Amino acid sequence: MNYLLVLILDVIFGDPNWLLHPVQAVGMLVNRLESFFRKRLIFISLKLRGLILVIIVVGAAYIVPYLVLNIPYINAFAWYYFAWTGISLNSLYKHSNRVLNELNNDLKAGQRALGMIVSRETNSLSETSVIKATVETVAENTSDGIIAPLFYLFIGGVPLMMIYKAVNTMDAMIGYKSDKYIDFGYFAAKLDDLMNLIPARITALLLIISSFFLGLDFKAALKTVFKDAKKHASPNAGYPESAVAGALNVQLGGDSYYHGKLYDKASLGVATREIEVEDIKKTQKMMIMTTLFAVALMSFFAL
Repeated sequence: MNYLLVLILDVIFGDPNWLLHPVQAVGMLVNRLESFFRKRLIFISLKLRGLILVIIVVGAAYIVPYLVLNIPYINAFAWYYFAWTGISLNSLYKHSNRVLNELNNDLKAGQRALGMIVSRETNSLSETSVIKATVETVAENTSDGIIAPLFYLFIGGVPLMMIYKAVNTMDAMIGYKSDKYIDFGYFAAKLDDLMNLIPARITALLLIISSFFLGLDFKAALKTVFKDAKKHASPNAGYPESAVAGALNVQLGGDSYYHGKLYDKASLGVATREIEVEDIKKTQKMMIMTTLFAVALMSFFAL
């Protein structure tokens, strides 16, 4: 029941702007530490400075919720608050829906809406590319933003969930292969890869099951995961993306620009038809059903 209530809180309220969000706190800590380490600890290699940053942030992400959860009278509220802010179903749905709605009116507006949720360059993307990027983002973040946090909440409680959120936030901020972050963000990126190994594969399985209940091509989803998931540059993102590509009978991936640099990305799935705006809605439905399956399983095993 606790997990269901957490999900209900997220669906109703989303990310609370009226309270300090744990991810915002992590972001502020990472920014301050990065500035300090780059200016002050110049006698240490960038890679080692990045490792020290990871250790400090991970330690804080564990210790702070652990201490708060042991404060009498507020510990129950604190548990729900951390757990609720740790998942992002509401946020992911709203942001992808904004792209969908804007795209129906104006391509430039759709590009701008997409640019708010991805790190790739969007101002020159075609309508097809905007749709594809949105579907990929919903698929990948079903794992990163929903299933993975729930997984760590289930196996290790709020402190472990907050460690995951901290690692995922660091990866989003400094885990790039750009000249600036290739060394400094090395350990953040590797730890994020490690922590997502199991959740990404669980997400792919749940997406396949969801596609069956939604009347999509679950057989192609299963086949595409086994055939294409490992082609992705990320050891994890290819699993949920391949599952969605197969379920929709479309092709995802392909070359994209990130921070002014062209990256050769593998193609996932077989393009038996052209991707269309309606596929964003279908992917959202898969995300929602996958989340419901995960919460149901967690609640069952918790009993």
